[in-house]
Amino acid sequence: MAGLSPSKKRTVNILQDVKGIVKPSRMSLLLGPPGSGKTTLLKALAGRLDNDIKDTSLITDNILKILKLDSCADTMVGDDMIRGISGGEKKRVTTVFRLPVFFKQRSSMLYPAWAFGLPICLFSIPVSLIESGIWVTLTYYSIGFAPAASRFFKQLLAFFSTYQMTLSLYRFIAVVGRKLLVANILGFLTMVTVIVLGGFIITKDDIELWMRWGYYLSPIMYGQNAISINEFLDNRWGNLTGSPHESTVGKSLLKERGFFTDEYWYWICVGVLLGLSLIFNFLFIAALEFLNAPADSKAMIADDDSEIVSTRKLPPSSEGSSSTSEIG
Repeated sequence: MAGLSPSKKRTVNILQDVKGIVKPSRMSLLLGPPGSGKTTLLKALAGRLDNDIKDTSLITDNILKILKLDSCADTMVGDDMIRGISGGEKKRVTTVFRLPVFFKQRSSMLYPAWAFGLPICLFSIPVSLIESGIWVTLTYYSIGFAPAASRFFKQLLAFFSTYQMTLSLYRFIAVVGRKLLVANILGFLTMVTVIVLGGFIITKDDIELWMRWGYYLSPIMYGQNAISINEFLDNRWGNLTGSPHESTVGKSLLKERGFFTDEYWYWICVGVLLGLSLIFNFLFIAALEFLNAPADSKAMIADDDSEIVSTRKLPPSSEGSSSTSEIG
């Protein structure tokens, strides 16, 4: 079947007919967005870039394959007018390349951790508020929760607090992992742990005493307690049971599932969720500041026929980036 389909490999001239002078004893400014090739250009001008090889990061290649993005590696992202990759692919591309670019800029003392992390934390607030509002608006009255308007807004606050806590937690996990595979494993283990110990699958009373501490450390527990308290302490669940231990039907249902039965616990749970959001955001920025970039990766050195001829270590500044004049 060889030769039936044309090769997609072609040569791209990145710089052509460019002239300029960099005079000594003068400060020159090189501007460009992250990942546009500023470091590669400076290495080429300094004679430190070999024109006969191409360096391809194995980490980037493996991540593209894991995320099923290798089929669109040479496809433009696109916009409202130009068709490009899909929305899901666009989100995964951002996940892949955001941290390596940050670590590269941080190593050059150009991008402090707070300047990278703080806008991410702040801009997620209106987004999570809007998405929580849409979800609660579509589901609250259609499911048949307590009709009081105050209960509606209290559920919205509980969902928003849980959403913010979850975002900040997984941002922190992503930075601790630093590599996609490690972050996915940590995220999966964290998700399983907080759900199993959160009182939904296994009630608090069914958790062994020596594991009961996990129930109180699970962030999901505070979210579902706030939502359950908001519903079952409404007046429509206020019929008396006749039992001296549970005065109303709502409190009886809450106690059966191991949830708190007092109204003030709603505000405690919301406060804990917002507090955890602040703690995880702080740890997220601290991890950006103090954790090292991922370890050096090995790169393939290929000739023009794409045959691997040797391997060598890339310096830390080259990690997460690729310098090439071939598109295959």
